[in-house]
Amino acid sequence: MRRGDKPPDLTLPDLGGNEVSLSDFKGKVVAVTFWAVYCPSCKAEIPHLRSYHKKYENEDAVLLAVSLDSGPDQYLKDFAKQWGISYPILRGDKRLCKQWRVRAIPVTYLIDQEGLIDTVYIGPEATGLLDRDTSRLLGR
Repeated sequence: MRRGDKPPDLTLPDLGGNEVSLSDFKGKVVAVTFWAVYCPSCKAEIPHLRSYHKKYENEDAVLLAVSLDSGPDQYLKDFAKQWGISYPILRGDKRLCKQWRVRAIPVTYLIDQEGLIDTVYIGPEATGLLDRDTSRLLGR
């Protein structure tokens, strides 16, 4: 997917069993990041994503982390606690990867207030750009 594309809606369970949909955040800036516990590059970006979430959690921006891990929820809950993750973790699958054209992780899609893709970031080095572009979309 590229800038200006409308991403497919996603409705996924979070680690508490609640369904979360991309459409729940209409009118907000949404960063959807695909990752997995087994991915060293994904782990490398966690401190940046924690900072991003903390900076924007009370603004019109949301971070959704889609885990591609196949282990039980408790494993992800324990991982999130160990790594100090407070942003929402959703459970993804191969079908979703196909729909979103995820070919490598970590990959993050920044979606603007109109629900269109603004930017796609591949790799952990892009987290500074995510912050910059979110600020731009929020008019800062």
